[in-house]
Amino acid sequence: MKPYITIILSTLIIAAPAQAISIKVFTNKTEWTKALNSIVSAEDFTDGSFIQGLSIKANSTKPKDMTHTYSVPGGKMVDRLTKKHSTTISYTSGLLGIGGNFDLSLNDPGMGIKLVLSGDTFSNFVIPTEINKYTTGGFFGLISDTAFSSLKLMAGTQGTPCVNGEQYSLDNLSLATVAAPVPEPETYALMGVGLIGLIAARRRKAQ
Repeated sequence: MKPYITIILSTLIIAAPAQAISIKVFTNKTEWTKALNSIVSAEDFTDGSFIQGLSIKANSTKPKDMTHTYSVPGGKMVDRLTKKHSTTISYTSGLLGIGGNFDLSLNDPGMGIKLVLSGDTFSNFVIPTEINKYTTGGFFGLISDTAFSSLKLMAGTQGTPCVNGEQYSLDNLSLATVAAPVPEPETYALMGVGLIGLIAARRRKAQ
């Protein structure tokens, strides 16, 4: 009997669906901000350093390839994505939203930008909506119902066979961190009882 139970349990584990992630995409920063219940931090790329907790890494499919780099001239991050070059934006605190002003008109229309989220509970979740290759500095942001820690920018799928990359600039990067939970009234009551008990204990000890 036991072997059958083992087989059934194994089948259930294999058949378990992956975690579903719900994403909302915004092209209006005001609407993006209103939809959040989070603290928003901003990076404007003006002083040559990033806000605390933020890191941006240029990646390549070849470990020894050092040709992919981004620059930050004039208060904007400028980068080029190809089929082998991607860029990862990471933050030390859990994020529920990220957005910024993207300009993909620095060169001829390219491939657009594909976005991939990763976090503690999932990895490599592809956002269904890409940043359009004709975007000219407008806002693009997203909100996730599951906390994430990194956003990978990759060359999208909007190019033609003769196009092999996407050059873009990014400005006013906004990061919405997971909001701290607000204590329920019962929690405040328990804290009050605990505080009263602590004061009473100290008084007894002092006597």
